[in-house]
Amino acid sequence: LCNIPFELNTNDFHFDTEILIQIQLAGYRIKELSIPTYYGDEICRVNGIKYAWNVFVTTTIYGLHKKGLLFDQRFHTEQTQKYTLKSNRFSSHSQLLEMLQQHDESSEKWVLDVGCGSGEIAARISKAGFNVIGVDVYDNADAKKYCREYIVTDIEQGLSVVGDKIFDRIIFADVLEHLRNPEEILLDAHSRLKGGGTVIASTGNVAHIFIRIMLLFGQFIYTERGILDRTHVRLFTKRSFRRLFNECSYEIQQIRYCPIPFENIFPGWRRLSDGLTWVYMLFVRLIPSLFAYQVIIEAEPCHERTSELLREMRISEDFIAYNTEKHEKRS
Repeated sequence: LCNIPFELNTNDFHFDTEILIQIQLAGYRIKELSIPTYYGDEICRVNGIKYAWNVFVTTTIYGLHKKGLLFDQRFHTEQTQKYTLKSNRFSSHSQLLEMLQQHDESSEKWVLDVGCGSGEIAARISKAGFNVIGVDVYDNADAKKYCREYIVTDIEQGLSVVGDKIFDRIIFADVLEHLRNPEEILLDAHSRLKGGGTVIASTGNVAHIFIRIMLLFGQFIYTERGILDRTHVRLFTKRSFRRLFNECSYEIQQIRYCPIPFENIFPGWRRLSDGLTWVYMLFVRLIPSLFAYQVIIEAEPCHERTSELLREMRISEDFIAYNTEKHEKRS
């Protein structure tokens, strides 16, 4: 009971449905025990139709919460698995791997997987012949199996944790939206890339049609995962994501778009999810800013612009230092 938020549950009869869902989410085993029951002359006051309706509503809300379409604190537990590998060929994970394999690499190929989580993407990258160094704020035994090196750190502190290593590719798979200052991390990545090296990053599209419809009805509900993940601190559209890279002195090599992950919405219905994906991709190609669920960008540092930016920063720092010194002398 200490590990589930049962105090948020209803005081009505469908409390049993809520607590059973919470117990299952927390990973506990449920065992049913028969007990002797004796009924007297009392009359049952339970409204069966109301009870059935409340059970239906509760399980529906839980289903939507589980699929990341809304958030309900009753069904939020630390054991809840937030991120799963999206295997559809148009998913961000599949396209990201395809973008990695497009390049004619040297025999020694190094990839920095920032925010690698439990290592689902790192496993596929490693299998493709890359040497992976993983970085994440949480320690994870599964991720370590697929990484040549696994570093536990808060990436907000910068990429200095990798030492003097340089990489062919740096991957930010659904990571930049979790950072307060993604600009600083992208600028830091300039010096961590080999010549011709690129950054590949994906993020959700907050201008997606589903979010727009929610806003039309005055709703902006953060969820357990997805575009409005509760841990996101920055939100991007297709245009603002491109601008982020341009402002950080990157030259965009390619940009791709992803559909809604129907395989997560309809698990076990492979043909249905594949069919919906193919149809939906027609809309994505037609108006990506409206229908793309995620945006993927591959970009290469523009070193001339970087030098100009650094020079401007140095000039600004010198100007600030000069005025500070002048002010102190006057004081």
